[in-house]
This record gives sequence, structure tokens and C-alpha cells, in this order.
Amino acid sequence: MSLEIPKNLKLRLKKFLFFVVFFLVALFLAIPFYDDIFLANIPRFFPAPLAGKCIIIDPGHGGPDGGAKGIYGAVEKDITLKISLLLRDFLQEAGAYVVMTREVDKDLADKGILSFNRRKTQDLMRRVSLVHKKRADIFVSIHLNFFRDKNLRGSQAFYNPVLKKIKSLLFVSKKNLLGI
Repeated sequence: MSLEIPKNLKLRLKKFLFFVVFFLVALFLAIPFYDDIFLANIPRFFPAPLAGKCIIIDPGHGGPDGGAKGIYGAVEKDITLKISLLLRDFLQEAGAYVVMTREVDKDLADKGILSFNRRKTQDLMRRVSLVHKKRADIFVSIHLNFFRDKNLRGSQAFYNPVLKKIKSLLFVSKKNLLGI
């Protein structure tokens, strides 16, 4: 027993299939022009604002040099490292090439140097050397200073006095940060 399809249904099915095939061919032919017609004014990519910039982040202290200690026992070197790693991730997402002076709790001095002062000197010299070697656009050293005088508080920014434009940028940034 065979199932017979009515003639008018066959005709409608042929028209429908012809329309589907025609539509698919038209769509296939139109795809190369889609970008030019419909996306002409839309940027093809969103450039990263810090693309091509080299930024060196220096988490202050490390290794035997703990830096300042908080009243509850927090050590500066641990906090600066956590802040620096977060800053690194943020800057990399913005397209920057980020170099860290350290990513773990260590200094940059040779292991054989036992004198704290000599370790500190070599550590600082190697950090400076890294900045010059990488020819960084920006060098950021993160520190959390402690002051016994309760009247002293807030952020500090040290900059090259030759670069006067940076002083005004730091002042504006601090005002925006503090909301004053």
C-alpha cells in the first residue's frame, strides 16, 4: 500500500523547496557584501587603550625585607604583592605589556648574600636595571608606608620633577580618587 500525495500538495511543496533553495543561494551570495553594507560604520575591533605600552610594576620589598608592619601584624611585602598582581591583571586586560619585578615573596639579590644591607642594595640596583633594560613607558612601585604621627595619612606619589605634566596628572587623580 503506497501513500499517494495529492497533486496540489506536491505543487505547493515544490514551490516551497524552490523558495528555500532560492533564499539560501541568495543568502550565500550576499554574505561577502554584508560587512560592507550593514557594518560599514561599526569598528571592526576595539583597540586596547594601553596596547604597545610597557609598564613595570614593582611590588615593594619582598624576601627578607618585609617593609612596614601593620598594627595587626600585616606585612607590607604581602599586601603590595597582592595589590600588584591585581594591577597587573587589570593593565594586561587593557592591552599593556606588564613586567613584574617579583611575582612571589622574594627579593632580587643573589642567594649567597647574607648581609641585609648588601641584599637590599643589590635588590634595588637590579630593580633599577630592569627598568632601564625594558625601557618601560611607566614604572610603578607599590608601597604602604607607616607613619607614627596620626596627622599624616593618605597616598604619596613620587615622580621625576623634570616631567612637570605628571605632577598635575597626579594631583587631578588624587582629587578624583578622594572626591575633593
